Amino acid sequence: MYGKDRSGIPRSLRVNESGQLSGVSNLTEAAINGRLFHTCSQASSTTSATGTEAHVGLLVGNPPGSGKYLVMHEFGWAADGEIADESTIGLATGAIGNMALVAAPVIQPSLVGSAFSSVAYADQAGVTAGTLTIARICAEADDDGAGGSQYGSSGPNIYNINGSIVLAPGYVVGTDSELALGDVMWFHFQWEEIDII
Repeated sequence: MYGKDRSGIPRSLRVNESGQLSGVSNLTEAAINGRLFHTCSQASSTTSATGTEAHVGLLVGNPPGSGKYLVMHEFGWAADGEIADESTIGLATGAIGNMALVAAPVIQPSLVGSAFSSVAYADQAGVTAGTLTIARICAEADDDGAGGSQYGSSGPNIYNINGSIVLAPGYVVGTDSELALGDVMWFHFQWEEIDII
């Protein structure tokens, strides 16, 4: 079995016993080819409650006219202090509408040290998002239920989206919690950018 490398040179391919390509993951290939990106909170933030128009947490948007699909691969979270309310941690999606997204926090290429750039925007400070629709419930956030508070679950807190959420141009994905969790939450997203043909 033969294929071509990134320079167009024919090379033999190594496959496992099931006939699948071995040695390199799809995400590795996406990173090397400049399609894989990530962003992470740069400070703790509060979260907005489900259905609140002013979104607070971490949000990634695909601008209208970008010419790309954002294929979401991973979402992660952590708490660096006491969670304020018993709640859920999840993801919500919706249209960008009139949101003024900015590239803050910074979006980084997953090939560290490369100069690849993303078409996406991220926001941690808070934007008026309209009402986003809950897309996934990923975990619970427990405040001990008896009026006390405790830290959230120990990590790693990773939800593998595995490409099951794809943002067309003009749409966003953001963090969601049933109730506001207090200024203790950290989040990250990783996604792949695919040309719309």
